[in-house]
Amino acid sequence: RRHGANAERPTDVIVPRHSDRHADRQAAADRCASAGLRLVNAVSRFAMVSPAAQLGEGVAVLAGAVLNASASVADGAIVNTRASIDHDVRVGPFAHVAVGASLAGGVTVGPR
Repeated sequence: RRHGANAERPTDVIVPRHSDRHADRQAAADRCASAGLRLVNAVSRFAMVSPAAQLGEGVAVLAGAVLNASASVADGAIVNTRASIDHDVRVGPFAHVAVGASLAGGVTVGPR
């Protein structure tokens, strides 16, 4: 989006997943935040995200992923293709839930 006096400067960005190294993604996100940019989420139209799930900023949810009620995905995390996150799961900042992973209710995944 572009706003007012900053019409020439974007205010929302998606941090590209150019690397599977979590520290690189976090550093890129930190640089964007320092520049006053707000990270947006990239959620596939083929993912199923419960309205009761919570997403941080800069989250990627890929095709076929399922996030159930009361799941929480922190800033910068990736929920990869066909991953299933059940109720009350907590995914930490910049963590990566692998392709096809299934997390049972109440599981906690730490930060990156």
